Amino acid sequence: MVFHRLISLRYNLTNIYESHEDKYRRYGPIVREEFEWGKPVVHLFDPDDFEKVFRYQGRYPIRRISDFLVHYRRNRPEKYSSAGLANT
Repeated sequence: MVFHRLISLRYNLTNIYESHEDKYRRYGPIVREEFEWGKPVVHLFDPDDFEKVFRYQGRYPIRRISDFLVHYRRNRPEKYSSAGLANT
């Protein structure tokens, strides 16, 4: 698998779906981003890649919810009742 490092300051939170479309077009089906907390976030755009990632995460993987996604959902209460599920 090839990961692409991405500078997240290029995108804003207004149209998060557009930022994901752009990431896919620019960098391909697997995109790795690093944020201020120092932990990478990997975006998968090809469903076949999910199985590969899940096999390597171990028995109890940690899946941190994206701060950007929390912000996006909290600012759209007409669409989302919560920020979503996470285990952090």
